[in-house]
Amino acid sequence: MTAQSNSANSQLPFRLQHFTDRDGAIAAFDALWDAGRSSPHFLAFDGISGVGKSTLVDFLIETRCKPRQMAYALIDFEGDTGLPLRTDWRSLLLELATQLHLHRHPAYVTVSKEAEAWFESVKQSLRVTITQSAGEGGQISQSPITANLDVAVALRKADERARHQTAGGLLDALEQTYYSADIALFFDTCELLEQAGDKAFSGWLWQWLKTATDRLPGLRVIAAGRNRLTGIPRRNREQRDLGPFSAEDSDRLLTSLGVTDAAWRSAVFQRLAYGHPLITEMAGNLWQDALKSGLPIAIEDIPALSGHEEAVSWLTVRILERLESPLKEVVRWGALLRRFNQDILAHTLPETVPALDDDTYEQLRRYSFVAPARVGEGLACHDLLRQVQNAYLRTHQPTAYREFHTRAASYFAGQGDPIETLYHRLMAGDDEAPQDWYNAVHAAYLHRNWAKWAALLDVAERPEQHPTSQHRAEVTFWRGQWHRWRYENEAALESYQAALRLFRAVGSRLGEANTRKAIGDVQRFKDENEAALESYQAALRLFRAVGDRLGEANTLQAIGFMKLDTGDGEAGLNDLEAGLALYKQVGDRVGQANTYWGLGMRWAQEGRLQEAEALITQTLELVEQFIPAHPFTDQVRTVLEQVRGLLSEQG
Repeated sequence: MTAQSNSANSQLPFRLQHFTDRDGAIAAFDALWDAGRSSPHFLAFDGISGVGKSTLVDFLIETRCKPRQMAYALIDFEGDTGLPLRTDWRSLLLELATQLHLHRHPAYVTVSKEAEAWFESVKQSLRVTITQSAGEGGQISQSPITANLDVAVALRKADERARHQTAGGLLDALEQTYYSADIALFFDTCELLEQAGDKAFSGWLWQWLKTATDRLPGLRVIAAGRNRLTGIPRRNREQRDLGPFSAEDSDRLLTSLGVTDAAWRSAVFQRLAYGHPLITEMAGNLWQDALKSGLPIAIEDIPALSGHEEAVSWLTVRILERLESPLKEVVRWGALLRRFNQDILAHTLPETVPALDDDTYEQLRRYSFVAPARVGEGLACHDLLRQVQNAYLRTHQPTAYREFHTRAASYFAGQGDPIETLYHRLMAGDDEAPQDWYNAVHAAYLHRNWAKWAALLDVAERPEQHPTSQHRAEVTFWRGQWHRWRYENEAALESYQAALRLFRAVGSRLGEANTRKAIGDVQRFKDENEAALESYQAALRLFRAVGDRLGEANTLQAIGFMKLDTGDGEAGLNDLEAGLALYKQVGDRVGQANTYWGLGMRWAQEGRLQEAEALITQTLELVEQFIPAHPFTDQVRTVLEQVRGLLSEQG
């Protein structure tokens, strides 16, 4: 943008008033509607962190969509609001419908309700199985209910059908409402969609959007992310790399920020920022603070740094040196928060910090590294600054660092925010936090709460985290579980192999055993039976070595059913009997019920009804003891009645 157009930007939100350059990207957006249906209907922006992708999206909405009264929707896959959007198609479609004022449109409402009712009926008709886990020494810790893989496949297919119907209803509503209008759909932080969602989910989304652009002449899709968009053929999209600023663009931005020394502006570009937008603007902030404080930065003091984190660290230190309290402490410590407002800061900053008044908070809002939070409401500092400040304070003020994160954890716990609570407990090095994280992620897994599961993984995988080796191994294992249950088999195996190396490094044979068992389950799902058997046998040896009889029983059960299903019936039955004996020894009714049920269903399918009736009866007797009201128990009763009815017909 030119200096003149920056003057026009004064009516924009403050974060956009110094928006500089990107003329080509803006022109590409404008041209989306110029050539009619022959032009690409998708415009994709890619670039590294801090290069201004989200700022560009906001700028296009403020300066193009709103003035033209163009219908638009913005889907940002980052933060707590973005988690369900990148993992749950229902949330995604509802959000699109709501932003486009179609959530009450009959075409969408009727079809979505019918599709959901049908899906719920399918869920009730499918059987589920139950599993139990143990810790070191084979002690039973909990009895979760979960779906096994064959049932999960059926559920997934039913879910895909419901998704197809609901998405079709929304598309009909779109067409009926906006057929003759220009409409823009923005998708931001798309790299998280690729990371957290399975390929089928993201592939479906891009294909659905392609269909939508085919049906609506004025519909265009704008995507922004760190990686190039691959879900849409090149002929249907224009890809724009948002690289660093040129020397001229950098000079223009610094000039708009009040930097009057041309040599100083040049030094920032050549030694420090190299055109990185965030770092360039932070340098402008430093110049302003230097003038106010009377502590200027000489040109020769600007260092030659090649790394972005180094540059952010250097700038942050100099900015802090020139700030007065309480703004200095707010920037220093507030950067550690993933979201903040005046109340959060008041409860988390050290008691020695003066209260933050409205004027000081407004000063904070005006820094280039402060933007609307992606996790909840409020503000947040840029990820680069958060990483830099965490690393610095962890090293140089470890006690104050732990105390700050502990206060933050206490505050968010009082606000009923378990995700932020765990984030700060992990950052504080709370000894019990890894186990509580495990309990939370396990519960999310059991209930297939994809959004919470993704949030917990995101919390533990943040680059600023400093986990123990054991916890890093557990997190990597659960990333594998995430991929496995979303049918990303290769990604699951990659995570499991990484977890395996980490568990070995810390000497956790139980962790290694669980991981080898999980690898075997994926291999079994892929019909790689020889490889699965090798993995199961390796897991079996480890479970026996650590004395985990429940793990041993679960593995024997997996081996037994695999052999049974691949024609080695006698050996399979022997393994199932051995596993059943272990389940009885440790008092695991869940494992017993699973074995009876799995075998009983196989006999029923083969017409061995008397044997099936006996095993399913034993299943019912067990599950009525610990899950009498569960849908699985109702299903067992139904199947048992059917088997007995067939036996009665046979006389």
